[in-house]
Amino acid sequence: MTTKAIKLNYVSVERFLKDYAQLSQGKIFIPTKTPSPVNTQLSLIISVPDIKQIVTIEGAVRKTIDPETATRLKKPAGMIVALTGGPKTALRELNHALGSNERYRTVMDLPTKMTTSKSSVLPGEKQKDSDRTQDRPVKLSQDAELKKDDTLAMEWIRKAISQAERVREKETVPDIVAAPPIEKKQLTPLEQEKVKPSGEFLMDLTKAMLRSGYYSPDHPSSKTAKQGLYEALQNCLGDSKEIMITVQETRERSDILITGILDEPVNVKTLVGSGMAELFVPKLREYFKRKGLVSYAVKKSITP
Repeated sequence: MTTKAIKLNYVSVERFLKDYAQLSQGKIFIPTKTPSPVNTQLSLIISVPDIKQIVTIEGAVRKTIDPETATRLKKPAGMIVALTGGPKTALRELNHALGSNERYRTVMDLPTKMTTSKSSVLPGEKQKDSDRTQDRPVKLSQDAELKKDDTLAMEWIRKAISQAERVREKETVPDIVAAPPIEKKQLTPLEQEKVKPSGEFLMDLTKAMLRSGYYSPDHPSSKTAKQGLYEALQNCLGDSKEIMITVQETRERSDILITGILDEPVNVKTLVGSGMAELFVPKLREYFKRKGLVSYAVKKSITP
């Protein structure tokens, strides 16, 4: 089966972080008027600001929205690509590259880029061959076809960088420059029911960030409030692994998007309504600005 190459050239750190929130869930929505058929194998060639290394992530098309359907549903045309092997495996090389940059390392809470993976092995845990950085050539075994494919992919990338223009395969799709995040503005009744807990959690989280009301350290019910916030998070996420809050700044407007609940980011106003959003969104935006944050992620695995 032919693998198509798609280049994602991110021109800003903020734009990349918004898409990374999707990648960390094991998928990404790519807007395009000519989506590839379902099950098409794709190679996402990712270029990130301030990172010299170009990373390739393998995936496959799992869902498509053609222009006609998009117009009828009032959704953007494009395709949802699922990462091969899941986010932990697929993003290993990307996270390794991002770890070399202090800004990404701080914002995304990544470990420092290492030449070996010894620091990632817990005491008493046997280090896996697949996780060990090799200092010398390794003899290929009969089941090493996947590693051979990875080597070929890296050779292609090196050649592509050194030449003016190079086509990876005969069948390719046009380069897609990362577009602004496509937010979901109209929800179905089922989606409204699904995102309702996330709106309630977001309002409680804002109070907790500002340490106001029940979340004030000297309030007698502060411990109960914190436990309630944790339970609200678990109820909000459901099957998702994390929820990410991102401040979107453009010339036209300043907005806050929520990623991790639905396939596309959701505007805060869509979650809680315009009236309620006007009450706490300015405070939340002020908190982000004061802390120098672009986005804020809360993982389901966090402990109370």
